[in-house]
Amino acid sequence: MTNNRPSSTEPANNPNHKPSQNLADDSFLSTPARIILGIFSLIFTIIMFLHADSVNYKNGSWIFTCFCLAITFACFTKGRISQFFGSWIALGVVGASFFYVIVRIIEIIEDAENILGMFEPIMFAVVFGMPSLSYLFSTQFGFAKENTDNSPTDNIDWYQVTFDEAYIYRDVTPPPYREWRKLFKKVTPKPWNDRIKWSDINQICFQALGLYDSDLILIHIHDETGYYSIPMEAMGGLELWTEILERKLFDEQLAVQAMGSINNEIFCTPTTLPNIKKM
Repeated sequence: MTNNRPSSTEPANNPNHKPSQNLADDSFLSTPARIILGIFSLIFTIIMFLHADSVNYKNGSWIFTCFCLAITFACFTKGRISQFFGSWIALGVVGASFFYVIVRIIEIIEDAENILGMFEPIMFAVVFGMPSLSYLFSTQFGFAKENTDNSPTDNIDWYQVTFDEAYIYRDVTPPPYREWRKLFKKVTPKPWNDRIKWSDINQICFQALGLYDSDLILIHIHDETGYYSIPMEAMGGLELWTEILERKLFDEQLAVQAMGSINNEIFCTPTTLPNIKKM
């Protein structure tokens, strides 16, 4: 068998050695939630367009129409395209938060209203405006230099997988990201590594995630409730998949079907579909 494990690297145990989070998921919503939200926003967009003649677009209705249309595109696309439309949505929310605060300040000054009237706009800005502003800084309308979308055209160079005769090794150095609580400060996750013993493997699955996301190799070992998750676009991911096929740990005909799927399907050998626990 091929040995592509660097001899200078010593394996280390990762306390979080169970399956990693689905690295292909770059959205804040699950797929069903995105579909439902996208359908409703599309319906509202169509209704607004159909009633364009009867609606006075000078009253700002066109803003609501564009907002719904942007939500539709953001829900039914992925990667940088989704980030582009999502950024416009976030910009709209930030603008609304700022406008709400300014209008309330003017009302308080002109009408001598109670200062407690500022509570609602401030809460709106904190709950909706700050996360939206954080999203804008993180995605930069889809042009962020950081690896914020794991598209098939880009390798996930911060996730390295190697192997030898006895083990599969994962060495992961996650890229920095921004949390909305630390808007102007990058958070750098700690690097980690672990290993999987070939002889402990009792099932391997392939999760096909479509054209915009990295497919996943899911490895289950004895006495574990979850699955080790390895992106195909990781450094060494394709070599690992080739090794798995050479070791006859995954059915070759099923592999051809899995590699051609774009419908978020899971293929397993043995073929019993597992109850995959995401960790």
